[in-house]
Amino acid sequence: MINNYIKRYNWFISYSKTIDCPIDKIWHIITMRSNLEAFHPFCKSNRVVEWPGKSSIDEIEYLNGLILKRNFTNWVEKEGYDLNIHQSGKPASHVSWRVMKNGDKTNISIKIFPYIFNQGHKLLNWFPFFFIIKPLLFNYLKHVIGGLKWYAENNIPVKNNQFGKNLLFS
Repeated sequence: MINNYIKRYNWFISYSKTIDCPIDKIWHIITMRSNLEAFHPFCKSNRVVEWPGKSSIDEIEYLNGLILKRNFTNWVEKEGYDLNIHQSGKPASHVSWRVMKNGDKTNISIKIFPYIFNQGHKLLNWFPFFFIIKPLLFNYLKHVIGGLKWYAENNIPVKNNQFGKNLLFS
């Protein structure tokens, strides 16, 4: 599935980090029901529609009131999952979560392929993507993975905006 997105969509934002926890624990956290409520610093609620597995569906309500639906399209145990995320009635962006064992630690990466910048005229999308959206989404991913690291290593849920605010989601 991801290869189709790479062929069609070449603009993406990604962030990776090593977490001092075994892959079993990280996989458990990122696949538990309403998981975003435990570690996502911009998540107000994470309502589950269908769970778990490849056909999972949930909704995330951000602190600013924005609600996005996540439809999972790929789910491979202890490797990762892919999902499409969108606002009702709008095109979907693609998101890829990957975990990899690194000794007794776990490498995690998230990659976002925003739909709006992977359609239309690339030259017109260039400035807003690289100078506005990419920095905001990089900051977003850094905080989400930072929240996962915090929760996994401390067993304490993150607070709202724990690592700072984000203009798109706070």
